[in-house]
Amino acid sequence: IRLLAEILLIVAAAQLAVTLALPTDAPSLTAAHQAMLSAALLVLLAGPLVYWRCMPKVRPTLASSGRKSAGGNSTVNAAIAMTAAAQLVGLALTGASVMWQLRSVTADAEQSFDRGADRIETEIRRQFDLPLYALKGLRGMFVVDDHVSASEFRAWVESRGIATDLPGIRGFGFIERVARADLDRFVAQRRADGAPEFAVKQVGNAAQLYVVKYIEPQASNRGILGLDWVREPMRLQAIERAMDSGLPTLSGRVDLTQGGAGIFYLVPTYRGGTVPSTTEERRAKLQGILYAPLVASKVMKNVTDVTERALDIELFEGAQLEPAKLLFDSQVNASSATKTPADPSAFAPEFQAVRRFEIAGRTLSLRVESNPAFTASIDRSSVLFVAVGGVLASFLGALTVWLLAVGRVRAQRRAQRMTADLARLARVVQHASNSVLITDAQMRINWANAGFTRITGYTQDEALGRTPGELLGSSKIPPAVIQTLRDAVAAGAACRVEVLNCAKDGREYWIDTEVQPTRDENGLLTGFMEIGSDITEQKLAQQQLAEMADRLSLAIEGSNEGLWDWMDVNASAAWWSPSFCAMLGYAPEELVPSLQAFIALIFPDHVARSKQAIRDALTRDKAFDTEFLLRTKSGEYRWFRSRAKVFRDADGRATRMAGSMQNIHDRKQAERDLSSGWVASVQVWMVVVPNSASVWP
Repeated sequence: IRLLAEILLIVAAAQLAVTLALPTDAPSLTAAHQAMLSAALLVLLAGPLVYWRCMPKVRPTLASSGRKSAGGNSTVNAAIAMTAAAQLVGLALTGASVMWQLRSVTADAEQSFDRGADRIETEIRRQFDLPLYALKGLRGMFVVDDHVSASEFRAWVESRGIATDLPGIRGFGFIERVARADLDRFVAQRRADGAPEFAVKQVGNAAQLYVVKYIEPQASNRGILGLDWVREPMRLQAIERAMDSGLPTLSGRVDLTQGGAGIFYLVPTYRGGTVPSTTEERRAKLQGILYAPLVASKVMKNVTDVTERALDIELFEGAQLEPAKLLFDSQVNASSATKTPADPSAFAPEFQAVRRFEIAGRTLSLRVESNPAFTASIDRSSVLFVAVGGVLASFLGALTVWLLAVGRVRAQRRAQRMTADLARLARVVQHASNSVLITDAQMRINWANAGFTRITGYTQDEALGRTPGELLGSSKIPPAVIQTLRDAVAAGAACRVEVLNCAKDGREYWIDTEVQPTRDENGLLTGFMEIGSDITEQKLAQQQLAEMADRLSLAIEGSNEGLWDWMDVNASAAWWSPSFCAMLGYAPEELVPSLQAFIALIFPDHVARSKQAIRDALTRDKAFDTEFLLRTKSGEYRWFRSRAKVFRDADGRATRMAGSMQNIHDRKQAERDLSSGWVASVQVWMVVVPNSASVWP
């Protein structure tokens, strides 16, 4: 014990000296090189001291042990060589472990970097989706009204709360295509629409002008109203691409009039509300271009917070990382200064990634680099622990070899313990709850434990010389199981099956049986060992579950109500039971269950009321119990009643809505007959409505 304490003290003192000296002597080395140098210095300092302290203590005992050993081969020099080899192997394994741990830490850091880059890309996409949602909503106003006035446009923009809900958006504008011949009329109409000082700012003699007719808020967009986009090729190209494709479009990088690098989001709108199918029709039916100028630094304001500013971000317009197309640089925006050229002695990023993705037909390039904050967050202490622990383990391993050289008694005691362990293992097998059989090569039983007797009722004497099939076989065992057992026995291979056996008292029980072959030292088959676990209770539980599932299925199919489940109220997908579809005259495969599909089946006059009932149930916690007409497969409208329950999360937000639907058409007809004073059978006149559907008059 004292020798072990002295060794640990020597190693600890050497490690302390290395730890204190290494940062001063080799400050510029990488972590891997520092770990390797630390291990080497530790060996050089501690190794001679450990050997010097161990030799006087162990040499006499080892020499005495060597003289007493058979053949006289155990000498002091051999023991020293074995100890040195053990220490060298330990140090080699320590070096390998340090390198492996360093690679593991680096790999984890790289994965963390990749996850951060993924979050940044996702957040950028989300930030660019916000103005698109707003532009699509604005387009809906133009679809409803072909002649949106300036006041209506202004009122819509003011209702959006740009400053709080849409960061980075300077405003919303509407660009109208104006033929040069109609320019005076266009200006006169615009002045009459509340802009008496409106004037078109044009350059050149183009036949078609694309003039900013509306721009709100005007306070942050001064000088934009009346601007002709034909004056700049890049803006004209973006307009034509949006007009010809009919899709939302991003422009290239621009220096915004309001200041800063930016980009335009454009959404075309066409007369008639739908996007024409051909380019010629789109050009002919163009109503105008809705657009929003985006200031890149504002749009990206929240992106840098995703990774707590541990990563540097650069966003470029286009597939190339050209400085002229730089939209955003987190370092520039963080310091509010121009980024200076890289200094060769400055920090070199450990990780770097370039992501290219497309938004609204425009390729954006994202470059992400790790910065000093990210590097500082990487925990490399485990590398030091592995190095120190490995060196200590190598010294302890060497010491163990020395102790083994003088510890023949220890080996004898170990053999005694192993013998005792084998005896305990035999007792465990004998008294185990599982059934254990040992058979010869023909599967005749020659030993059985107490667990076998407890499960089967047969004693070992009753089972000797008989095969498990003869003793326990049941007529209900599937032929395939019997064939599997026979094939395994014939091939001398292992197998595992579930068997329905018959106990001594006639009781049937299920047992999970594993058969393993036993072989002698020459590999010849000597017999089999069969270990079985009683799984009767599990089998009964499985049967009960299957029966319950069948009953539930029959209950659903036999019910006169249709069940439905809207699993996620933030999505459209739903589940309808077969009886739900059958009420409407459809087979389940003929309907795709969703909220939109359900709304499409409701009688038009009942749609608004039904939607309001759903909203009340989700937002006001009002009970959902409503009646409406639904269109059946035959085209006829019939009365149904639906009731549902709303499920909510811990914060009280609705997450799921499920309920049932009942056919009440006959009841509604009877109520109508009674309210009209009809007692006898009455013929109901039906009114034909669009889509060949019938409703109550």
